[in-house]
Amino acid sequence: MQRKLVVAILGKLHTERELINADKTQIYRLAKLASTDEATFRAVCDHVNFFVTFNDRQTLNTTYANHTLENWMELDREMIIALGFKRIRQISDPEVMSRAIREVQSFERAYPDGQRFCSYLQRLYFRGGYQWISTHKTVFDHHTYLNCGYNIQTLGKPGALIRNLLDEVFVEKNAWERFESLGKREREVLALVARGYTSKELSELLFLSEHTVRTHRKNILAKLEITSNAELVRFAQAFELI
Repeated sequence: MQRKLVVAILGKLHTERELINADKTQIYRLAKLASTDEATFRAVCDHVNFFVTFNDRQTLNTTYANHTLENWMELDREMIIALGFKRIRQISDPEVMSRAIREVQSFERAYPDGQRFCSYLQRLYFRGGYQWISTHKTVFDHHTYLNCGYNIQTLGKPGALIRNLLDEVFVEKNAWERFESLGKREREVLALVARGYTSKELSELLFLSEHTVRTHRKNILAKLEITSNAELVRFAQAFELI
């Protein structure tokens, strides 16, 4: 049933495999970042539109959750951690959950022989309805899994997003701090400038004077500590503004 669903949504089966492999490669990079720079890992995870968790390998209880899972569950991460795996059971389709657990058990048996990654589907109830979630799980250390989960229709996109966010320019922690320093209007202007809008066009679109637009552009370049439009576009792409 799960395989037929994937084929129905994505078309050819080899396309599904290719997309999963693209995500898998980048999730390994995310795991490596978690082991070398936890602060930047958490910053990256709170800028992605799919959930990222650490889970205990024995109990499957969540020990870390990013902002996306908080938003999907409409709970803060402390509550998600306190509720543990029973919360996932509460929002899961029971039949699909049983299959997912068997996948994890099979993965655990295979892990000593070298398997380090598994993918399976979950059907979880978020924000008023069930969603099919593609879940990728890798062993992070002796006690912990790293999990990434996202709507099945976005297969391939998480890998591309992680690749952008883990570009060498953005692994530096201060890049996140610079981006966070931008105000709402500045992010809006940044996105439009990166799409090629001129100051005059922005003035008309945003109902601002050209002087105000130029001031915003000057402030954006100063806050991001960049000097060229090419760098500006890379920032906008990495933070999913375009």
